[in-house]
Formats: sequence, structure tokens, C-alpha cells
Amino acid sequence: MLTVQNLPVELLTKIFRSSWLESDFSVTLNSIRGLFTQTKEISGTCSTWRAIVCSDPVLWSSFDLDLSCMTSVEQAILLSLFLSRSGTAAGLRLNIIYASPKYPNSSELEGAQLAVLDLLLDQSSRWRDVRLDIAPEVFAHVVSRLTLRPKPTYGYFPNLECLDTQDQESTADDYEEPGSNDSLFHIFHRCPALKRLCAHDAWAGDPIDYSHLTSLDLISYRGKSLSSLLSRCPHLRQFSIAYCIIPDIGHEEIGPWSKINPFYHLNLVELSLPIYHQFGCEIWEDVRFPSLHTLKIDQVEQSGNEIPELLAMLRKSGCSLRTLELGDISSNVFEKLLSNAPHLQSLTLMPHYTTSNLHIHPMKFKPLFGKDFRVPAPMLSYLTLQFRNATFTTIVKMAMHVRDLVISRRRTHK
Repeated sequence: MLTVQNLPVELLTKIFRSSWLESDFSVTLNSIRGLFTQTKEISGTCSTWRAIVCSDPVLWSSFDLDLSCMTSVEQAILLSLFLSRSGTAAGLRLNIIYASPKYPNSSELEGAQLAVLDLLLDQSSRWRDVRLDIAPEVFAHVVSRLTLRPKPTYGYFPNLECLDTQDQESTADDYEEPGSNDSLFHIFHRCPALKRLCAHDAWAGDPIDYSHLTSLDLISYRGKSLSSLLSRCPHLRQFSIAYCIIPDIGHEEIGPWSKINPFYHLNLVELSLPIYHQFGCEIWEDVRFPSLHTLKIDQVEQSGNEIPELLAMLRKSGCSLRTLELGDISSNVFEKLLSNAPHLQSLTLMPHYTTSNLHIHPMKFKPLFGKDFRVPAPMLSYLTLQFRNATFTTIVKMAMHVRDLVISRRRTHK
């Protein structure tokens, strides 16, 4: 009879790896649990399991660390041990947070925190999926540590596939001195395997190599037109941007594209605009997305004054929108978007409903409450409502309202 105790090592390894992929088996350091890892707990079951777990580098290749929460030198020693168990081949998944030290008077503890950071930086060639949230004064140390060794041909991060630096805002010096060796853009200048980038900002002249990206998520972009940026991302399929910063006169980029000669991005299929505001009237003039089929807009300025430029770009692109995801928008904007999506197949509405809003502001999201609500999309097959910040009672009320609305419209059109 086969029992857990005598399962083959190969099978146990597959089980552990499968659990590692589906669950959070990261080595974790935070203010709530201190230093913790589920992998270590499993290794304490028996000697056989311990031997399997400790010898499998994959199970030790994910770290979620808030180094500011380190409370003892012993934790640094354990982290060094755990990192050594990841071997040399497995790609590392890292979430590194390091704000100002919580114990500024403890030079020994701060030294231990930086020692762990240095260990991770020395493994930069193995970084695969990384998120960074590092204080500016600490980031100077990061740059210094990386540049101690000669810059490799393929950069410091040759295997990096996903990078999230949205908490690392650029400074004025980055714009004025893009070649500075002390900037975030310098050390991530060349990442030949990078596919997904989440960044706080970007601008036309930044030194980042976007040529391999398939997904780009920006909070802000500094420029009058997106053509200069998107022309550097030929393989991009998903693009998200919250707002644009129009540069001062004399600092704007000058590219080969114009309203008469626009840039056509043939691979972009999904455009996400979390906060559609402050985009300017020229941002869409010289770009076209003929392959676009998914548009996501979360919040729009109530007047919707900037929507016409977006709709004009969509019409000129000749794209066929099949999926719309809309958040807090007015009926006016809602109708304009639907009128430009005759082939719409999936519509998701994501209003911020609360109980108070339903009683005090029942018209907060007018399309669902208006008597003349229509979805002029004959090909529509999916209508999804996502309730955010709502109680269970509110969700039930809204679900019943939509059910009655759909039934009444169906009877009206029979």
C-alpha cells in the first residue's frame, strides 16, 4: 500500500512545486508576521520532506521582503541561507520594499538590511519577475552596488521578464540628464527579455529599451503625443496609461509622425485608461490602432470634454471594438462609446456603488437607472456588472433592479 511516507521523491517534488505555484510560498518579511515561509514549515514535517524541500531551488526562488521590517541580524542570516537554497539556475521572483529604516540609531541592523539587499542585487542576472519600492537614498546604494562590476553586454538583468517600478517616481534630473548613471532608467536601460513593464512615468527621450515589450502600464507620460513612445514598442499588445503631462514649450518631442502622417501600431489590441483626464487634445492625433478590440475606461471627467479626441482616433483607426469595460462615467459618455462599438460582444460596468449613494444619489451611474437605457449592440452576448465598495444588501438590490430592467425591456420589444 502506497502511503504519504513512501511516495517517490519525484512525485513529492511535483506536488510541492504545484503547491508552490498555486499558493503563496514566498519567503516573506513584513511587520505582521516577521520572517516567515511556508516552505520552511513543510520542511519540518519529516527528514524526507526536509531533504526534498531544501534541495529544490524552485521552492526557494520567491521573496516578498520589506527590509525596513527587519528586527534582528539573525533574520538577515536566515535570509542569506534561504537565498543560497535557490541555487543558481532558478529565476527569482522578488518584491523588494525598503523605505527609510525603522531603527535609524541601529547601525548594525541597517548594515544587515543593506547586506541582504546586496545579496539580492548580486543575483540580478537571475531576476525574472520583480517589483521595487525603494526610498531614493537607498536607490543610490542600489546603483552603486550594481555598477561596481563592469556592465554586462546584455545589461544587469538579462533574464528579467516582468518589472514593476510604479512606486519609483522619476526626478527632474532624469528628464534633464537622461544619461545620468544614478537614475532608475540607467540601470534598467537594457533588459533584452523584458516583456511586461509597470512604471510610474516615461517620456519620449528616456533611455529604456521598449522593443521587446508586450505589455506597458504607465501612471503618466510626459509628452504631447504618444507616437514617439509607442513607435518604440512594436510588439506591444496591452497599453495602460492614467494621464499625460504636457511639456513646456521647447521641451516637447519632435517625431516623424503627424496628423496627416500618423503612426499605425498594428499589434496593440487592448487600451486601458484608468483615469481619463488631462490628456490634452493632441495626444491621439498622430496614432492609430487598427487591431484594437478591447477598451477599458474606469473614470472620466464628468463633462467628457476629452472623449471626442479619443473617439475620433478610434474611428480613424478603423478598429472594431468587441469588449468595453466602463467605470464611473456619465450617460453622455456612455452613449458616445456605445455608438462607436457596433460590433460589441462584451460589456462590463464597474460603478462604485455604496448604500448611501443608492439612497442619496440614485442617478450616480445613470445608464442603469435611466428609463431610456439602451445597449445598441446587436452582437452583445455578455453583460457584466461589478460592484465595488458595496454591501451585500446593495448588490442584491442592484441585481434585482437589473433583472427587472432586462425583463421589462424584453417584454417591451416583443
